[in-house]
Amino acid sequence: SLGEFMKGDMYIRDLKNTKGHITGLTCGEWHPKTKETILTSSEDGSLRIWDVNDFKSQKQVIKPKLARPGRVPVTTCTWNREGKSIAGGIGDGSIQIWSIKPGWGSRPDIYVANAHSDEITGLKFSSDGRLLSRSFDGTLKLLLTGTSVERDSTTGGLL
Repeated sequence: SLGEFMKGDMYIRDLKNTKGHITGLTCGEWHPKTKETILTSSEDGSLRIWDVNDFKSQKQVIKPKLARPGRVPVTTCTWNREGKSIAGGIGDGSIQIWSIKPGWGSRPDIYVANAHSDEITGLKFSSDGRLLSRSFDGTLKLLLTGTSVERDSTTGGLL
C-alpha cells in the first residue's frame, strides 16, 4: 500500500470538521485531468476531494442538500470529463451536481429530487455533458445538465 487516507472521528457530528469519512466508502474516482486528485463518496453522507500527495487531509468536503435534516448516504459519485463538475447520487433518490470554482461550497448547482425511487448505483457524464444514472429501481436515466434543468427545485430534467 502506498498510503491510506485519514478516517474521520465518528463522534464529531459536523462532517466538515472530521479528517475523513467516518463510515464505509461507496465510490472513488480519479480526477480526469489532475492525476493527483481523487473524489470519494460515503455512507456517512459526504463527498470528499483528496490529494494523493497528502493522505492526512482532504481538499474539500461536500455535504449534499437534504429534504430533511439527518444523514443520508451518498451512494455514488463522478467527475465530468473536464473535471470542473462533480455529481453525487444520494440515498434519498436525488442527483446533485456541483461546479468546482473558487469559493464554491456544498450548495449544489443542480438538484434533481426523486430522480430515482431507489438507491442510485452509478453515474457517468457523457462527452457532451449529459449525465447517465442507474438505480436499483431497475431504470437507467439520462439527465440533461444544461439549461433544461431548473436550479435547486427541479423534479424534472430526466428524459
